Amino acid sequence: MAYSGYMLKFGSTEFPNRYISAGTYVVTPLAREIISNDMTADGVYHTILSPHERSVIEFSLNGMNYTDIATALNYIVSNFTDTANRSISVTYHEPISNTYKTGSFRADDFSFGTKLIRNNKVWFNDVAVRLEEY
Repeated sequence: MAYSGYMLKFGSTEFPNRYISAGTYVVTPLAREIISNDMTADGVYHTILSPHERSVIEFSLNGMNYTDIATALNYIVSNFTDTANRSISVTYHEPISNTYKTGSFRADDFSFGTKLIRNNKVWFNDVAVRLEEY
């Protein structure tokens, strides 16, 4: 199915595009891992690639106040299938084939930098999100 108005679904829930900071959404689809990359004595490289292709998705959540950042992150963390490992089913738009693909991903840790603290309210800088397929 071609692009249908969303970039990501976590579980079966569409993630609102408005939470993705402009210009930060990057998908590296179907990446192959190098298992071995050796050079022989005559200077010829021999590369062995993993047969498993995995995608990596990176984006930033817009800088926002605590309530909004918690709402945005809830789309992700409430859909963890394994909280300890931060595993999550992600459906994403894959631009090479212009279709949606679904896979099992692991979410990296989230880091929060404060932008402003005023009148008992906290605003955060953009929060980086990185998802790597198993």
